[in-house]
Amino acid sequence: SNARLCMNVMKLTCDTLAPIMLLLMVASHVELVPVGGPWSFNLPNTHDMEFGVVVDAGSSGSRARVYCWPSHRESTKVPNISQSYSYKRGPGISDFVDGLDGLEPYVMDLIAHAADNVPRDQHVQTVLYFMATAGMRLLLEDRANSVMETINSILLNTSVNPFNYQPSNTRILSGEEEGAFAWISINYLTGYFNNESTDKQNTGLLEMGGASLQVAFQPEGSVLADKFPVKVAGIIHQLYVHSYLYYGQNYADLWVKQYLFDEGNITQNIPNPCMLKDDKMTETMNGQNITYIGTGDPSSCVEILNIYVYEVDPRRCHPKPCSIGPVYQPSISQNMDFYAVGAFIFPLKLLGLLQPDGKFNLIKTNHSAYEYCLKDIETVKNK
Repeated sequence: SNARLCMNVMKLTCDTLAPIMLLLMVASHVELVPVGGPWSFNLPNTHDMEFGVVVDAGSSGSRARVYCWPSHRESTKVPNISQSYSYKRGPGISDFVDGLDGLEPYVMDLIAHAADNVPRDQHVQTVLYFMATAGMRLLLEDRANSVMETINSILLNTSVNPFNYQPSNTRILSGEEEGAFAWISINYLTGYFNNESTDKQNTGLLEMGGASLQVAFQPEGSVLADKFPVKVAGIIHQLYVHSYLYYGQNYADLWVKQYLFDEGNITQNIPNPCMLKDDKMTETMNGQNITYIGTGDPSSCVEILNIYVYEVDPRRCHPKPCSIGPVYQPSISQNMDFYAVGAFIFPLKLLGLLQPDGKFNLIKTNHSAYEYCLKDIETVKNK
């Protein structure tokens, strides 16, 4: 699902991101959306259809997605692609870094669900991709490679994987690739690539996962850094894409806890202003079990967030303009729409801030975030 992000000033700064991140960190301690599936969608007539399978291995879980499209299509036009099936299971594959043997039943389960939802006579020609994202980018290179090599060896076993598969089909996406693929998806769904009008406008993307945040859009002028060209239906689109590692929902929560741990006296109990009052959560920090106790203090929480989500002194911004810290981001057209997807959705739904058309008001969101974060955990649980 997508939320239309209506912004008068299209700029990703602490003023826009901090309230959302504040909500995400508080909401992460309240059960919102279960790891779900399988989800079946309206499957078109499979006659003259081609299929593809993508395993999206995120930081908190993996989704096996089945797609289909007409066999006969024009090479210069984007085909009509449908997602016919989706199945998710946790945890993320990075959790197996110290227990690689656990990957075999995990991968087998994902493949079996996908295989049951692709016609058997199409298995051999159906291409399978297994793509990991930010959770794996956080691992040391040799440890990440061990996980991906294990998955590759499992998928090369034809008794496990009936699909068309090459070793290069399993890899860790770069942050830029992740953002670019999401931008293509959004603009495909909005009909941008099939719009033959000369004044057609592309849609920008803000995507938050568990471990990273991606920003992607097609500027009107030159792109001076983080340039990522993509070719769709014969046309090259010059994108700006930047991925903020550690700015996802789960890892933003972790770096706040790490900050509190580093700044405070080493005790077993540490007050956390970014958690609801009286909420408790135990984490292992530097080999110690630390219990964080919520104080429900949004002002103090935002002060911590502003250490990470901040505007830099102009003398340190090269090239200009900058968004978070010294990260370059080109100017954005005032009439460009943005979609905020992924973890952005959860807190907005929690507070009922999404309008019927999917838009939300940033000022109202800021106010509601502060009000919600002042509450205690029992009030929220009993609501």
